Amino acid sequence: MSELSANDRLYRVAILGCRGRGTAAARAYHQHPGSQVVGLCDLLPERLDQLGDELGGPARYDDYVKMIEQEAPDIVAIATGTEFHYPLAMGVLEHGVNIDVEKPLCQSLDEADRVIDKAKEKGA
Repeated sequence: MSELSANDRLYRVAILGCRGRGTAAARAYHQHPGSQVVGLCDLLPERLDQLGDELGGPARYDDYVKMIEQEAPDIVAIATGTEFHYPLAMGVLEHGVNIDVEKPLCQSLDEADRVIDKAKEKGA
C-alpha cells in the first residue's frame, strides 16, 4: 500500500454482509490506500472470524447500529441480499453515514427514490 499525502483523506469503511460480495468489497477497501476497514457485520460468527482474521482484525459485529456507533465509519458498504438493501440503507443513512450499496440499489424505483431522498436529507 502506498502512503497518503497530506491532502488525502483516509476513509473509515465498515462492511455490512460478509458473504461473497461483502468479502470482495472488504478486500478491495482493505487494499486501497485511501480506506481502512474498521468494522465487519454479519449474523454468522464464522463469516466474521474468517474475513476478520484475513484482514488483520477489524472489529466484528452482529448489529450494524452498534458497529456504526462504536466505529464511526465514513462509509458503510451494504453487500447483502437485494431484499435487505432498502431497510439497511435507510437505517445506515439515518445515522448520517454514506452508503455503498451492491447493485441493484433496491427492489423498486420507489424504494430507490426514498433512499436517495434520505441521503440528501442527511447530507450523505
